[in-house]
Amino acid sequence: MASYRTAISHTYLRLNDRLFTRSSDQKEIFLLQESENALKKCLTWWDLAWMSFGSVVGSGIFVITGLETRLTAGPAIILS
Repeated sequence: MASYRTAISHTYLRLNDRLFTRSSDQKEIFLLQESENALKKCLTWWDLAWMSFGSVVGSGIFVITGLETRLTAGPAIILS
């Protein structure tokens, strides 16, 4: 229970630190070099093509659903 209270008491300070401070590029590069998990470029052109295709189709589904809802749904749509 004490660790929970400690975490709650530090919440404001941590939130303030994350919202109002910025790190420099040099610090980020240093932290990236120190990390044991290197960021590698692992996506191929095939992966990127299918990802863009999926985003276009997915956004189209949401647009068509919204248009159909606007035209045919009643006030109960808010509840669903």
